[in-house]
Amino acid sequence: MKAKGIILWLFYNLWRRRIGVIPLGAIFLMAAVIGGVTLSPFFLVLAIVFAFVSFWAYRSGFLHFRPEALLLEKAEPLHPEEKVFVRASGPFEVEKKQGYFVDLAAAFEGFETGEKAVMAYVPPSPFWPRSEVGMWYFFFRPEEVKNIELGHLFFGFRSLPALKLTCQTKKGVLSLFLASEELSRLARIKSFILSNTEDLKGANR
Repeated sequence: MKAKGIILWLFYNLWRRRIGVIPLGAIFLMAAVIGGVTLSPFFLVLAIVFAFVSFWAYRSGFLHFRPEALLLEKAEPLHPEEKVFVRASGPFEVEKKQGYFVDLAAAFEGFETGEKAVMAYVPPSPFWPRSEVGMWYFFFRPEEVKNIELGHLFFGFRSLPALKLTCQTKKGVLSLFLASEELSRLARIKSFILSNTEDLKGANR
């Protein structure tokens, strides 16, 4: 699983980081095709393999989640407007812009209105689009949560205990992953969501 996480991390960065407006992955793919035409058929094979793995990584959301029965102990109740810091992966929005990010530093927070928010930060990084640097958000209401799964999230050189939230929103079914080495943080988030949610299918699996 760790090897898969490393491959997903590599392809995530190749396709998210850019030179100008062109992803590094596209540059590598074009170079392999040109090399296959001008130098050797080996580079064409390399281009096909690269394209296939890129498609697989994209369909996987550039991460691997393995459902697992984690033992979450009872934790201190989470209060409205109290923040819990985690690593977040999934679709985010800001100022009518949409983006998909993996393994961001984030904070989970719930409000007295029942709405929940995950606030994630995209830091400045080499070859990363400047327009994406900053805070991004994922908002959802308790009734939109259709399932909560426990498991491990594999990305890069590590795996972390994680929650997978499946939400039915106006934009369709969306999956949000919240990961942390501290199980107590996941326990507090899950308990807080369940305390505001009725008839959550599969939440206690």
